[in-house]
Amino acid sequence: MPGDTTTPTPTDTTVDILLVDDRPENLLALEATLSDLGQNLVKASSGAEALRLLLSRDFAVILLDVQMPGMDGFECASLIRARERSRTTPIIFVTAFHRTDHAVARGYGVGAVDFLFKPLVPEILKSKVAAFVELHRKTEQVKRQAEMLAAAQRREHERELEEQRQRWESERLREEMVRERRRSEELRRINDELSRARDAAEIASRTKSQFLANMSHELRTPLNAIIGYSEMLREEAADVGVKEFVPDLERIHAAGKHLLALINDILDLSKIEAGKMELFVESFDVADMIDEVAVTVQPLVAKNRNTLEVRVPDEAGVMRADLTKLRQSLFNLLSNAAKFTEDGRITLTVERAREGGRGGEFVEFHVADTGIGIDASHIARLFEPFTQANAETTRKYGGTGLGLSITRRFCQMMGGDVMVESMVGRGSTFTIRVPARVVDAGEAAEALEARRTAVGATVPTPSPGAPLVLVIDDDPAARDLAERLLTTEGYRVATATDGREGLRLARELKPAAITLDVMMPTVDGWAVLSSLKADPATAGIPVIMVTMTRDRHLGYALGAADLLVKPIDRERLVKVLRRHAPSCARVAGESCRVLVVDDDPDVRDLLRPTFQKEGWIVDEAENGDVALRRLAEARPDLILLDLLMPAMDGFDFAARVRGDPQFAGVPIVVMTAKDLTDTDRQRLNGHVAKVLQKGGNGQAGLLRAIRELTAAVASPEPAAASAAGVGAGHIS
Repeated sequence: MPGDTTTPTPTDTTVDILLVDDRPENLLALEATLSDLGQNLVKASSGAEALRLLLSRDFAVILLDVQMPGMDGFECASLIRARERSRTTPIIFVTAFHRTDHAVARGYGVGAVDFLFKPLVPEILKSKVAAFVELHRKTEQVKRQAEMLAAAQRREHERELEEQRQRWESERLREEMVRERRRSEELRRINDELSRARDAAEIASRTKSQFLANMSHELRTPLNAIIGYSEMLREEAADVGVKEFVPDLERIHAAGKHLLALINDILDLSKIEAGKMELFVESFDVADMIDEVAVTVQPLVAKNRNTLEVRVPDEAGVMRADLTKLRQSLFNLLSNAAKFTEDGRITLTVERAREGGRGGEFVEFHVADTGIGIDASHIARLFEPFTQANAETTRKYGGTGLGLSITRRFCQMMGGDVMVESMVGRGSTFTIRVPARVVDAGEAAEALEARRTAVGATVPTPSPGAPLVLVIDDDPAARDLAERLLTTEGYRVATATDGREGLRLARELKPAAITLDVMMPTVDGWAVLSSLKADPATAGIPVIMVTMTRDRHLGYALGAADLLVKPIDRERLVKVLRRHAPSCARVAGESCRVLVVDDDPDVRDLLRPTFQKEGWIVDEAENGDVALRRLAEARPDLILLDLLMPAMDGFDFAARVRGDPQFAGVPIVVMTAKDLTDTDRQRLNGHVAKVLQKGGNGQAGLLRAIRELTAAVASPEPAAASAAGVGAGHIS
């Protein structure tokens, strides 16, 4: 039966059916007829109400009465068809009137799908409504399938896009990995090349340093003979009255000195460029330094009939800088002024100045001359290495062009600079300006550590039985720092401002250890050390040497009393001899004895007359082995030792001497023409009680050295006490 086909199954979806009629009884009749379909029947009593319901709901079919007040069915159907959402919803007109063809045509014209005339036949009504319900279900099913298909297509498309994106990412990552691998390989190759280049540069630097050290030795050795013999022959010629030879011998002597200066300039520049030039800061009197420079340069000034005027105010006072480099810089400027000035005046003026704003104090050295002057266009390149004002100047006056370059480098290392003002035909004024107190890296680190230790710290009072340390230093700041540091660590401290007072206190107090500054006025640290070791009462006291002059450290670490650099300066040698002569423990009238150890017979021949003239007995040895035999034959009062010799060199010989208690106290003066290497330094350092690096070991290293040495002195074992008295600890 047709009604059976409209009975919904449990799986069917209930749909909405809209019933529109202005008469309630007709709505009830329709509801009763269609209730068997099991669908959701929605009733509306007017066209306006039906339109409101269509705004929010979708219907499978609409049963619409034609004749209604206000808005009839045709008008309502037109409005339903005008809306996009309800444009395809089936409309069945239900009417008891309008049976004319015109009315039917109008109904189909406004979108009706069927016309039913009252009275209605229930079976026909139900079958038609059931058909539209089924059509709606099929339509919805198709829509859902279409949506599912579209969703599946979207998912497939998205999956394909994702796969494509992943393929693209994978390809990009592969390409990036390839590029990264190539970059890594390139970086590895560059690093390998840089490493090889660095190794080659280090080898080249070591080779260069070794070459310069060897060349220094090889060049200075013959210069030693040239300068020494010419000086000796000049004196002998003057003594025997052969004065016609004196000018020639003076020329030979001057040429040797000039060649030595050139060698030293080249070595200095090489050290500067290699970053191996270091500052050796010390305190000194400015006026004394100026007097020494003026005396040294006077022969050069007089050579061109010039006069030298020196102006040093009383307030020049003391400054702290690298004395050797500052003195060399002034000598360079004064020698240039003397060379480029004839029949003129050279003025050296010293001034102290305070830097505006920062409050730093500077010392200025003005070297003015009335010489040829310098063209303004040449001043910019004046301080470049191997450069002079112009080629004509070089041809006429000679020179290497290194002096001004080295002078500026030295001044800049000390935190200063060199300035120049000049006018052609009127002369030049060079000004060296350096801080009155130059602070090197080691001092800065120690000062910072001292401030950290001192701020907020309570200095304990050492117990009466605590070890006593004697601090001998002419620098008040250094004494204060050492006293504060050692007192904090529980030591008793006594201080001395110079070598004589230090010797007196050492004999009176018998301290457990001594810290001894090398560079002091009147009696320097090495003379004090010699006196301490020569006195049985103080010979066993450990001494830690404190110096800013590292080159001297190389010889003194052996326990050497002094260092002479070849070619030997006779005046310097005589000063050394006279300093050591009073400590000779000889019977009245008996001469002091010196042992000269050098493989070069020319050097021994040159030194012998100087010693004999001073009243010394001279023993000679050509190497360390022979020197040991000479020691067994006669104990010398002084040993003059060359470091570079065949068979047994100076290093091994010094070690043997210091290891023999019988000769451990004999002062050793080291002679060398070689710039010693780190390996040489290590060999020298191996035979001292303690070696400290200033700025590297710092306060902790000083304290550790004090503890070890005082512990060694306090030890009852003879070996420990003996070791403590051998050599000297050394901060450089």
